Amino acid sequence: MRKGIHKAEFILVVMAAAAFCGCGKSDTKTLAGADNIEATEVAVNSETDSTGTPSASSEQNASADSTTQKDKNTESETFEDSIKEQIEMEIKKNTPEITIDYAEKTEYPELAEFLISYFEIPEEYLAESRYYYNYVDLNEDGTEEILALVVGEYTTASGGDTILLIEKEAERFSVADAFYMVRTPVVISDNMTNGWHDLIFPVYGGGNDIGYSICHYSETGTYMSENNEFVEELDETISGHQILSNNLIDDMDKGAYLSLAPEVE
Repeated sequence: MRKGIHKAEFILVVMAAAAFCGCGKSDTKTLAGADNIEATEVAVNSETDSTGTPSASSEQNASADSTTQKDKNTESETFEDSIKEQIEMEIKKNTPEITIDYAEKTEYPELAEFLISYFEIPEEYLAESRYYYNYVDLNEDGTEEILALVVGEYTTASGGDTILLIEKEAERFSVADAFYMVRTPVVISDNMTNGWHDLIFPVYGGGNDIGYSICHYSETGTYMSENNEFVEELDETISGHQILSNNLIDDMDKGAYLSLAPEVE
């Protein structure tokens, strides 16, 4: 049993990713000097009437901004959906020896509780947070591990989501490895490195080139990023098993997913 990744490391990685993606930038008002703040207040006040009620123009601007943001979100989802479909088609076309499987459909309350605790997800985010999982045996020792994916506003970054490699022993879960800002589906290659199957993740979004990341197991006992190999296309000779193959956007629209929110009795 290897030592799991600490939450502090996860937080540092997410903070670094947020800073890289520009998500950590401060609001303009907090960086402005006193003169600029005063000017800002004048501009804000000009959008209210004498009673302090927002004017019709300010309400229209707010409505327009909201509509624009919704349009941007829709465009982003459409782009990601099209890229995902393109990648799935390429995998099927270029690697006919890869079999396809979807995430388990059975609720796993104990796993859900572990994921909530690991990511420290606040209660108000649970209802819209989804989880997917598949059983795997990456080192072929006869004991299954779990590859679990969490999708939601609290855990998702612009470059993707986090997938955990989880081991279970004596009814207790532990994180053996973690893959940050990755995409699905995941291909478990028949090729093995240091006794563990290679893992292949699609790469796109977050400023990354479109392609695939092939993760090789290291001698130190993890799928370390130093051993990753980026390729634009998968070799047709690659064989293996594809998991977590669900269309995440489709699932969201149809409500066909497992929620981290506890069931109300």
